[in-house]
Amino acid sequence: MIGIASIIVLFLITVAINRTLASKWMLELRKKELKTPNPTAYTFNYPLLHVRKVIIEKFNKKEFRDMLIHGKGTFFGNIDYCTEGIIDKVGNENDFVLGGSHVLESFTYRTGKRGRYCNMRLQIHLDSISPTETRVEVISHDREIISGYKLGIAHMSFIVPIFQTFDPTTIEEYQVLYNIGKYLGVDMPKVNYPEDLSDQQIFATFCNGVKHRINSTYRPSHLIGNEK
Repeated sequence: MIGIASIIVLFLITVAINRTLASKWMLELRKKELKTPNPTAYTFNYPLLHVRKVIIEKFNKKEFRDMLIHGKGTFFGNIDYCTEGIIDKVGNENDFVLGGSHVLESFTYRTGKRGRYCNMRLQIHLDSISPTETRVEVISHDREIISGYKLGIAHMSFIVPIFQTFDPTTIEEYQVLYNIGKYLGVDMPKVNYPEDLSDQQIFATFCNGVKHRINSTYRPSHLIGNEK
């Protein structure tokens, strides 16, 4: 009976702690709202085939914030778990999806100096406006963020994360759009980040908290979009 009672007490403590963390998380969300949202669509003065070619050349076989590109003509092709429900829809035949099993650190949803871990898929939707113009829109799908932890079983652990859906931040979407523009040689407006994030915090979050990247002397401001 003592063993069962201990388990019940542990469960109740975990639930209480989780609810406290979730409440703290909700309070912190309001502190990191963007003053000016980023655009999530942009029209480039290039034909669709050229835009597709540049995206494949620049994103193919490379990770963008630990996400890999999928779609027609890419190294990974149309892998179901990444492209399902997106590229198979009419009108999305020329689209790409950035995704994978890795989690991202959020620029908007924070705990102290670190970003909350989140998951999402980013659709790169291409639409030919004219023979020389292509509208590119980046749309986030399946957005989930860790809002706390609870008792459970996963990967040999008895503590599992609680995922909560969240609205698009426009940061992750525009980061991709910004880089596509840069690769096309377009002078893109800078990415808007929460004003109280330092350059170092932005860089660390872009690196998803991976220490060897953060400690590197390489500072890809041209990818992050916060160059001075």
